[in-house]
Amino acid sequence: MIFGGMKRIAASVISLALVSGCAPELTLKGQKTTVGHPEQIKSCRHLGNTKISLDTAGIKILDKEEVHEHLQIEARNFAGRIGADTVLPVGEMKEGSRLFKLYMCDTGGQN
Repeated sequence: MIFGGMKRIAASVISLALVSGCAPELTLKGQKTTVGHPEQIKSCRHLGNTKISLDTAGIKILDKEEVHEHLQIEARNFAGRIGADTVLPVGEMKEGSRLFKLYMCDTGGQN
């Protein structure tokens, strides 16, 4: 397995500095991930959590919806890199940050 025996991913923080006009894009692995809902992940295996943060200091072009979208894209990209196929946003977005739980739901789109 990709984790080399590690059962869960420790909570990690990914901070992203956004340059005006540079929106994140889904990577190939990120495209194979989905944003889940609590009722959809009941049979999935929880792999860990990650906190995604955007450094929006001095950037005026992002509204709340744009920040929300950027966080989800980066969470999906991170999930794809570590072998998860589903992310679940947890709680509310605060100051450009949000916690995501990472799952393997075996949807057939991974690996």
